[in-house]
Amino acid sequence: MDFSQNVAADFSSATNHAYYTLTIGAKAVLKLIQFIARMHEANLLDKKQIDSLKAFTKVTKGDFSIQNIPIPKEGDITVQSDQISKELRELGIRFHQLPNINSTNHSLQFCVFNEDKQKFSIFMESYIKNALSGGEKTADDIKNFTNGKFSIVSLDDRAVEKMTDVMTSLNISYSKLPDLNLKDGETQFFVPNVHLESLKEAYKLYRDGLLKQNVEINDMKNMTMAEYSDTGKITEDEYINSADSSVKDKVNALPTEDNEVTSAISSLEPEIRNSSDYACKEFLTNPKFSQLSIDAQTLVDSVPLVKSLSGQFPDSFFCRVPGTYKDKIQILQIPKEQVFDMNEPRKRFTAFIAKDEPPLVYMANKQPCTAYASGEELYKHFSKAHSKSKAMTPIAAEKTKEKLRDYTADDFAKLEADLVKLEESKSPEQVVEKVAEAAPKMM
Repeated sequence: MDFSQNVAADFSSATNHAYYTLTIGAKAVLKLIQFIARMHEANLLDKKQIDSLKAFTKVTKGDFSIQNIPIPKEGDITVQSDQISKELRELGIRFHQLPNINSTNHSLQFCVFNEDKQKFSIFMESYIKNALSGGEKTADDIKNFTNGKFSIVSLDDRAVEKMTDVMTSLNISYSKLPDLNLKDGETQFFVPNVHLESLKEAYKLYRDGLLKQNVEINDMKNMTMAEYSDTGKITEDEYINSADSSVKDKVNALPTEDNEVTSAISSLEPEIRNSSDYACKEFLTNPKFSQLSIDAQTLVDSVPLVKSLSGQFPDSFFCRVPGTYKDKIQILQIPKEQVFDMNEPRKRFTAFIAKDEPPLVYMANKQPCTAYASGEELYKHFSKAHSKSKAMTPIAAEKTKEKLRDYTADDFAKLEADLVKLEESKSPEQVVEKVAEAAPKMM
């Protein structure tokens, strides 16, 4: 077994004894560590780079994100790297700097512990003051002149040249921010709040004009500093694929991994675990997450769109949002690491979503649904929908009490599967009639 295979085996073993939040996934962490190890085998890195990444991964339990930080084209990259590291340490941010594998993209990559996400946003706000490019004002000017009343807006790259001319002609103060993600097709600006409506109107007029020419660009979006910082997040594959051709050639020239390494990666494919798993207990005690109860038969197994998406994205769990049907259906996507099987006769899952972050919800056309600003809002909808499905008027309860008294759990399961087909708009009386109609067939 060579060096990179040893690293893979060490990490695979470690995941069996520690709980990993796995923001980028255990499989992704292993791929990242293995890539760094192969760079060492190709004499591109010192071994301490691997040891440092492994230590960081164990300390953070895999709960980190890869952040892309742009640097000026001029200047010594080592000096710039040391300065960023120094500032991160001063703010108490736990991080690991990844090797610079691309000499032309003028950016550095850092693994940042997700518990320090807010601190990192503070760092980015300070960092961009000294790294602004273009624009009429500096970040300090914008803040000082507006008494801190400013916004971050994100514009389609195809509109940037035109809109900077428009802002100049309309005397709209602005400051162009460093582009943390050159591939997302958008550029961000600081704009005083007093000028925000004028900019929105100008952008809308420009966008509408392009639409008449059958050219569609993205809407202008407002962003928080945290959201702006998040545009710099990259996946492990994006990091690995960004390597210079010289790095790729040397790494690819090494013997390909044998089945042992491939098995180590495959063994970390996310699977839904039992609710007795330690990870489930960790989520239950984490105040940053809301817990959802998901019935398999009515919200998962009987929904064709769920089956379709599950096949396309095997690393994720999908379910129908209760109370949504047909052309108004909503589908929730959750990482499998956050979903657990309750191991009950009536198959049910418990899932955990971040309270303060927008959940991934899709409409019938598979386009993003923005109905829920946070996981907490979706949790309230789930709770309300469950309460509504269980609620029954006194008349309804009296009318069906005798028929339902001797029902078993399986009887209720069959009945609920039948009732869920009813539209949410049906009245309680219609539901009662359906119950009464179904009950004799089940006795």
